Amino acid sequence: AGHAVNVEYSLRLGDRMGGHFVYGHVDAAPRVISVTPEGAGARMRVEAPAALAPMLPEKAFVAVDGASLTIAAVGAGWFEIALIPETLARTTLGRRAADSRVNVEVDPLARYAYAAARACSLKIASLRMRARSKRAYACSGATWTLRASCTSPHTGASRSGRKWTCFASWDFRTPRSSSV
Repeated sequence: AGHAVNVEYSLRLGDRMGGHFVYGHVDAAPRVISVTPEGAGARMRVEAPAALAPMLPEKAFVAVDGASLTIAAVGAGWFEIALIPETLARTTLGRRAADSRVNVEVDPLARYAYAAARACSLKIASLRMRARSKRAYACSGATWTLRASCTSPHTGASRSGRKWTCFASWDFRTPRSSSV
């Protein structure tokens, strides 16, 4: 009680999207490692909890104390956000110091993409490679595709007494941009 919080109006049906998706959940409450002046603003380095680190890539977004910001840099066990003067003036982030705790919510779209890629990996790992020569299995999640296949060492050879070669690879493709 008595603490200032960051509050934004929720998106209404029919409103134009002009920012990031944020649900208001708290995924973790990591420690602020440092706050360093940078021009008229500041740079805040925050611990990246191991469970969230795969969902915190550079240039993605993260909500810190309810304010949705772009991740400026990442490293082993941390991420940084750049705080421009407007953010410092309009949010509570300007009052945060090293060793304080902040509430963090990862980008929901990154969470879904990570979950889909992870589910895909688990599905492929559990497939039994009972295949004829050059038969492949595929699984897609978001824009990631994991392909696994088995090939016989000799064309037409039977599986009995022969060694089969199996491999798996990730294929990442970005959607083509189209002019409107």
